[in-house]
Amino acid sequence: MPLQASFPTLWLFAAASAILGTVFLLAAFTELRARRRRGRFVVSMALGIILAIATVPLAIGSYQQYATRNTWTYTYRLDVLPTETAPEALVLPIPGDNTLLGSLRLVAGHANWSFMDAPHGRGLYVRIDGAATLEAVYSEFPASAVRRNSTLTMMNSSIPYFPVLVWIFYSGTGLAHLEFEAGGFALPQSESVRPGWRLYQLLPPPVP
Repeated sequence: MPLQASFPTLWLFAAASAILGTVFLLAAFTELRARRRRGRFVVSMALGIILAIATVPLAIGSYQQYATRNTWTYTYRLDVLPTETAPEALVLPIPGDNTLLGSLRLVAGHANWSFMDAPHGRGLYVRIDGAATLEAVYSEFPASAVRRNSTLTMMNSSIPYFPVLVWIFYSGTGLAHLEFEAGGFALPQSESVRPGWRLYQLLPPPVP
């Protein structure tokens, strides 16, 4: 996600609330010192306090909005459901900078994994025994101007444009339902992998 050049809308509301709150509080103290009508003092003081209180959640919300817009996140997830219970293996593409998978962990099932040099490039070798789910999430805040290489290995082309075709290996003898997501691109949920080395198309997430 690129850095945002504009300020979030909540920041403007927080600033306006703080300024107006200050104005009303100053007006209230001016009324008090001048010993004018008490009604104006009460109204100005009440409005100043209300706006000062409202500024706090607006400021917190604006910072959260800023942090969200300026955080770069890379997600890598594998959810495999084979039709057999015998041990099987998968080889999947990985980002060019494999340190993005430093937090890769087993979410469910049983699996072992390692990086390997495959016939179509460097990939992630996963040994499974039944259904398994792996996941890695890498976040960087503030997002660095120099991005890590998230282009996938084992692509059918050196140009990472559409269509995104990647090589995936499956050692099973039947089909395996596979949900695979890497950096925003994903294998369609209706897709199943077949034995051997085959090309599969990854798609961007649907536009809401």
